[in-house]
Amino acid sequence: MKNNGCKKGFTLIELLVVVLIIGILAAIALPQYKMAVAKARTAQLFTRFNAIEKAANIYFLTNNEFPKDIRDLVLDIKEDAQYGHIDRFSGNSSIKGYVYPNGDQCGTIYASFSNVYSINCIGKDIGIVKNYEQYPTLTAYFCMAMTAEGEKICSSLSPRKHIMHTYDWGYHRWDLLN
Repeated sequence: MKNNGCKKGFTLIELLVVVLIIGILAAIALPQYKMAVAKARTAQLFTRFNAIEKAANIYFLTNNEFPKDIRDLVLDIKEDAQYGHIDRFSGNSSIKGYVYPNGDQCGTIYASFSNVYSINCIGKDIGIVKNYEQYPTLTAYFCMAMTAEGEKICSSLSPRKHIMHTYDWGYHRWDLLN
């Protein structure tokens, strides 16, 4: 077989161009992937939050008061959750609720001195809070962004962009939700 000086294979320039194209595609795809994962985690968090909210409303309608403990609620979202101290609410380790295997923490807080009942679910990207003050006339939802993806999710949930509080727990902001 005769090899007329023809080399088989790729040149260094061709390989560098391929690596560059793959790098550009990865740089475009990775943020989209991270946002999709954050939205999926948020959907799961909202499912848990909505179940607690509905159970708390049913408890209130039945007993004319909110429960003092989240275990008093009839919930089917416990899955593999462990009941115990929650450390992501106000840094207060005396608050108890459910801690899920993925790190989500959901609980309820009743502040008898101010007559405020609060439902809280905090995940990796966002936290969702609903405060009942003078129920049912005054209720407020809040979204708490904890990551850049969470900031985008809170912004998409809150068209009014009303900033309520700023904390130094690594959270970006609280937005009042409609």
